[in-house]
Amino acid sequence: MNNVNKQIFNSYNLAPGDMYRLDVRENVERSIKKDEWLWWGDMNDYPQFVLELMEKSATLAVCLNSKITISFGKGVEIEGMGNTMVNRYESISELYYKLLADVWIFGGFAIEVIWSKDGNNVESIYHLPFQNIRVKKPLEDQHERDIENYYYCENWKAQRKIITRFDGLNPVDRNGRQIYYWKNYTPSNNRFYPLLPWQSGVNSAVLESEIWEFHKTNLATSLLPNLNVSLIGSPTPQEKEEIYEELIRSYSGKWGQKLMLSFSDSPDTRPVIETISNNANSSLYIDVLTLAQSATISANQISSPLLIGAHIGVANGFSSNADEIKTATQHLVDFVIKPQIEKMNMGLENVLALKYNKPVQIINHFQNTENL
Repeated sequence: MNNVNKQIFNSYNLAPGDMYRLDVRENVERSIKKDEWLWWGDMNDYPQFVLELMEKSATLAVCLNSKITISFGKGVEIEGMGNTMVNRYESISELYYKLLADVWIFGGFAIEVIWSKDGNNVESIYHLPFQNIRVKKPLEDQHERDIENYYYCENWKAQRKIITRFDGLNPVDRNGRQIYYWKNYTPSNNRFYPLLPWQSGVNSAVLESEIWEFHKTNLATSLLPNLNVSLIGSPTPQEKEEIYEELIRSYSGKWGQKLMLSFSDSPDTRPVIETISNNANSSLYIDVLTLAQSATISANQISSPLLIGAHIGVANGFSSNADEIKTATQHLVDFVIKPQIEKMNMGLENVLALKYNKPVQIINHFQNTENL
């Protein structure tokens, strides 16, 4: 029998904890027996997943930030009062910006309502991060407006949670810490947690983030060598090490190219190296990424990618895009932003009316699109 050199191959597998995955979560409500509140998502972390997705998808982050910025414009005021203070630290404009962010990201907002000591009116209102709010389990057939309690926690995944319990806003019983919880109405299987205003774009945003992560990981951990050196002979282990180090110094250079070095007794026993094709740079990924970005933009009801600084599918030169940007901005303001803001304002004005003991109206100051 011919002598055959023994070849030893090691395979390396990434443990699940070492791999980045941003799995799509389902926007659902779950009633868990041990808890007094409804879970938001199968693991009670759906809004945290949304925030993580914003960090991973550049297109989604720019879309949402653009809508928040355009919605805020030059700020807001209360008719006849100006940009008045609504608590010790914030004016109505400062509070309003935070509420806008929650509405465009999650589809709702929450504010803490603090009554005056004599109970005659609301003394202060404060923003509460919407992602930290959970709704008490409802009684059978209980209307969403009749929910008695809400729960606030800054870290719902902690082993020892610090949870604050709030009562729902109740002008009749003005005791205790109270919260006003508003969500945008969209027909859904959820009764108490809102659908995202861009819900249909979740899958495309996840896809975009995973494509970027795939390419980043591929570049960082690629095991394919750049150079194969095959030498004839059987040097000692110390000689092999010296030869390897010399080749590294000669060929690696500052770019850190990978080197494969092998030794054999004769040309007949040289190892056979076959390259495994790597299609990471295939145009397929470019096409899929473009589709994912376009779908995310569409889900946010943005009619032109130029509005967020993207040039997806845009062939015109930069100097000819001014009219398209103005038209897209005006369309976004008139048909997306203003309808949403009108609904949001009605909810906030109800609370402000309790503070000032009279009907109030919020005045929005939008940027003039002619100045774009």
